[in-house]
Amino acid sequence: MLKKYFILAAIIFVAVFLELNYPRFLSLFGIRPDFFIIFVVYFNLHLKRKNAILFSGLLGLIKDILSFARFGTNAVSFMICSLAIDKIKSSVYQDEFEKFLQLALVFLISLLNSLIFYFLNIKMIAVELTFVKSLFFIMIPEAFYTTLVSPLIYTILKKCDLRYSV
Repeated sequence: MLKKYFILAAIIFVAVFLELNYPRFLSLFGIRPDFFIIFVVYFNLHLKRKNAILFSGLLGLIKDILSFARFGTNAVSFMICSLAIDKIKSSVYQDEFEKFLQLALVFLISLLNSLIFYFLNIKMIAVELTFVKSLFFIMIPEAFYTTLVSPLIYTILKKCDLRYSV
């Protein structure tokens, strides 16, 4: 039991490490992948619902501590995304389309997270950055970049197979 939680703690540490230490030269026009979203999707596909929501909220709190946004916005956003993944997973997720659905989920959940975060922090966003500019020049490129990076992360995470762990 302790080993399972140690593995999850190590995975969360890796997510934080990747988020904080992503090389600037790999950023595309200032856009970086959101590693936390990749882990949120992974947790929700491989853990029980209650544990997935708990770990999503924990990742959100960690991201809140590390960011300058209103405290709690990432935690709320990640838990809403977790519930959305659970709904999608129970209605359309099938093992034979696992890789495609993982990519689609990462893209959609990354976009959903950005939208929730935008609207929860609308008063802190620069006036010159309209919703349309934010959507097309930040949210969609970030979702796309996050989706491109996710197969590499999922390949590594599959080796830690948490499906039956927690």
